[in-house]
Parts: sequence; structure tokens; C-alpha cells
Amino acid sequence: MAYGTTPGLTTYASERGITISGTAAELLALAHDYIESLDYIGQKTVDDQAEQWPRKNAYVDGVELDDSVVPQGMIDAEYQVAIAIDQGNSPFATVTPGIKAERVDVLSVEYQDGASNRSFDPMVRLKLRKYLAGSSASTNIVTVSRG
Repeated sequence: MAYGTTPGLTTYASERGITISGTAAELLALAHDYIESLDYIGQKTVDDQAEQWPRKNAYVDGVELDDSVVPQGMIDAEYQVAIAIDQGNSPFATVTPGIKAERVDVLSVEYQDGASNRSFDPMVRLKLRKYLAGSSASTNIVTVSRG
């Protein structure tokens, strides 16, 4: 399952001058796996709902999202993840340590503690930021009344 469609992915990529080399359906399935692994604002519309979206009580920029549809921003984020995967920048890739120091003669390499040489596509975070729980860009409205 995916929120987006294969023609939608192709159009989204094409509008950005990107050509998809992999199979769109497979890329969307992998992207959807990543999208579904994240923690989002609001709650699932139905308790036993299999997918993360649609959601109720989800506010973006002070406006409550329609709890019967998947927001276009989430679909676009899924497309962006699919493109990142197609370009070899998968969020599921094994993280290797970053290099702290190198020496050429007698070949010596020292790795950073707890660091990596890979970062995931920043455009994905940009697309998701308003929908992620705990994000400062999302605006959840809380009403307080004193009685």
C-alpha cells in the first residue's frame, strides 16, 4: 500500500527534472514503509486503522486537517522518500562511521565515535516537518478554559 500513486510519483519527479530509474511501485512501497514508521501529530481516525493516515485532531499551521483524507503534503513526502531511495539515499541503509583521521603512508584510518558519513535527504524532513509529532513547525491547538 502507498498513499501516492505510480503516475503521481512519475509526475512529481518529472516536474522537478528527475527521472526515476527504478520501478515506481517498488519505490513507493519502500517509501511507504519509511513513512509509516514515523510518529505523527493527531491520532488515527479509527483505533484499529492499519495506516498512519488519515488522522484526527491533526493541526497544520493552525488549521485542522480533514480526518477523512491523506494530506497532499504526506503524499509529496512519500514521493520524496521514493526519489531518495531511487537515488541511492535510502533511510534504511546501513550507517557506517565517519572518518575522523586518515594517513596515506602505511594506510591508517580513524573513525568518529557514534558518527556516520551518511545523512538522509533533507528535502524529506522539509516535506514531513509539519506532520511529525514534536515538531516545532506543527501547530497543535489546545484550548484552556477556567471555570
